Amino acid sequence: MSGNAVKYRSNQKREENGVGPKKPAQKLKSNPKNTLVLWKSPVSTLYSFFLECVFRFTQLRFTVLRNKGWFFLLLFTLVAIWLLNCVDGPHTEVFQRLQKTILWWGWWVWLGFLSSCGFGTGLHTFVLYLGPFIAEVTMSAYECKTLKFPRPPYPDRIICPDGAFLEEKITFWRIMRKVQMESIMWGIGTAIGELPPYFMARGARLSDRHNDEDLKELEEILATEQTHDSVHTKDLSFQKRAELLLHRLIIRAGFLGILLCASVPNPLFDLAGMTCGHFLVPFWSFFGATVIGKAIIKVHLQQFTVIALSSEHHVESLVHLMGRIPVYGRSLQAPFLEYLQQQKANLHNKVTTTHQSWLQTIIFLIVTGLICSFVVSIIHALANKYQRRLRQWQRIAEAENLNAK
Repeated sequence: MSGNAVKYRSNQKREENGVGPKKPAQKLKSNPKNTLVLWKSPVSTLYSFFLECVFRFTQLRFTVLRNKGWFFLLLFTLVAIWLLNCVDGPHTEVFQRLQKTILWWGWWVWLGFLSSCGFGTGLHTFVLYLGPFIAEVTMSAYECKTLKFPRPPYPDRIICPDGAFLEEKITFWRIMRKVQMESIMWGIGTAIGELPPYFMARGARLSDRHNDEDLKELEEILATEQTHDSVHTKDLSFQKRAELLLHRLIIRAGFLGILLCASVPNPLFDLAGMTCGHFLVPFWSFFGATVIGKAIIKVHLQQFTVIALSSEHHVESLVHLMGRIPVYGRSLQAPFLEYLQQQKANLHNKVTTTHQSWLQTIIFLIVTGLICSFVVSIIHALANKYQRRLRQWQRIAEAENLNAK
């Protein structure tokens, strides 16, 4: 798709019968000091969060009623799967294996979605889940001298095979193939998580909705595009220049621009989704480029990095260098050596050990803290979304009152 595929549409309405378009009410400025957070106004925040959940549940109910056919088809499919799971027969073994594979892949799609869905701050699931999983497979492959881990318990737990087995030559590419599907599923989940900003901006454009606070960032970029040429962009901040560059890249390069933005770690990709939705970029052009960029290009670059850093000689070199830090080197090195020895012992032990080193405890607390922070950020995001919705309804009501007069 070239830049010509981007559609522009004027929002200006022509005068009809000597009467101009209705003027909207004056924009009510939202005070950032009134942003709801749990530690300042817990009751109001939780109340607004609850009302937003009720509103979205009501929207979901009406969506289901509008799509009864698809809903009953999905319900029938789920009931059929449940019945097949309950009835024993020749299909049981194949069905259970297929079910486990689908649930495993679905888990990674869900984690990818959480990392980019736009609810709250986003959960860094690559750092918390996919990255450690790739690192565990890499280190286990070098320790076990094979990638044919026993099923079960793999992939829930990795142990080395018992008895005599044919040792394999562990290569970089074989490890990549071992964790490839998990990585691709995670990448597809991140691409799905980029759809809400796209649909939000597209819906606002098609309905000629103005002064939508959710699109404030995009409106600022469009205003900057009109008031700053290439000579005066140096007067903007670095973030504004980056946003403006991203906007121009997508508008001019189209599919290739979206693909480039999705192929590299890009905290501004939400803006890319809003830009594509606002200029009515076709859905499959946006989603296709996003899937290729995130699930094929970017995720393999991330795989490459984690596998390279987790290779046996790199890990041993890193721990060895840690011991050479003056004064505190030995103290810092000891828990990492203990952790590595314990992990290697677990690979040869079928019984899961309950003992945890203090390093594992610290990692567990960090992960728990990040998950709690993510949950709190979701509460804040939905509560403030409800407040923005109230202000928008207030503007509509005031506009109708002015027009009635």
